[in-house]
Amino acid sequence: MILLREILSAMLYSLAIVGIIDSIMGGVDYTILLLSSGFFIIAYLVWPSKRRGKRDRDNWALEMVFEVLIEFPIEYIKFLIRIHACSGFFLRKNQFFKHK
Repeated sequence: MILLREILSAMLYSLAIVGIIDSIMGGVDYTILLLSSGFFIIAYLVWPSKRRGKRDRDNWALEMVFEVLIEFPIEYIKFLIRIHACSGFFLRKNQFFKHK
């Protein structure tokens, strides 16, 4: 079952990459970009991550490469959302100090 989830996740990730490249090369198509974003999210949810405690296998090098590739887009988006939330907090806090 874990192997099936890994294969499905790798296929969804590949489709997302192909969709983004196709959208960039052939002009921006928002439906393809939306589908590609959905494929990234589904690949992340399907992937049996070590961090979430769902996998303990033998081929650690290959699994590490796939784990970094598949989890990177979602982790990067989560990082940007956290940075944006924190910057909004600091901007609201500093607006009380008026600089002349």
